[in-house]
Amino acid sequence: MALLNQNLLDHGITVATAVDTMFGQKLINIHRRTKETYLEDKPAQFIRNVGGKLNEKKVGMVICVRLCDDGTVALPEGPDLVGNHWVGVIIDAALGVMRYGDAFGKPPPAELLTILEWWLAVEIPSFLPSKLELLPCTAQTDSFSCSILAANAITHHLSTAAISTDSLQGSQSYRTYRHTQSITGPPTTTRRFQFKFG
Repeated sequence: MALLNQNLLDHGITVATAVDTMFGQKLINIHRRTKETYLEDKPAQFIRNVGGKLNEKKVGMVICVRLCDDGTVALPEGPDLVGNHWVGVIIDAALGVMRYGDAFGKPPPAELLTILEWWLAVEIPSFLPSKLELLPCTAQTDSFSCSILAANAITHHLSTAAISTDSLQGSQSYRTYRHTQSITGPPTTTRRFQFKFG
């Protein structure tokens, strides 16, 4: 996510940011254990800093969830919040929209939506109930690429201008990746992604 944020800044995109994977875990813990003291707790300052920017920026996050034996998706339990699957979430408070993308095409856990809506209501008291939309995500066909696919969905949504810079195609500091993305149903498209290294 740090690479995505740097790429956004390099291309002058200041209306979006991505948070690291610890953000989602911390937000879940706060909601479950200390939401009553959220506005005063020092450990929650990191979350409040992001919340303070919600009116001016889209926020993208990769969140760890748990695929259950019955095929549903839930938030992880236990003190370490260990899950077995990663999903992408984008919050666009300006439009009142949350986008959720799962490489297995599963719907979001109800608890996750409750947590995000609570956080938005605390940070933006005038926030209206949000609309949930699909975040297009490449379909996963293995048991290990979910984190990459979730980050890819966020990257593509937040930085279309940053990743479609044909003028940088010959630059030594850029490498081009081709990735076939299938979004729920046809069509399947091929998109070229350029990421800055070093």
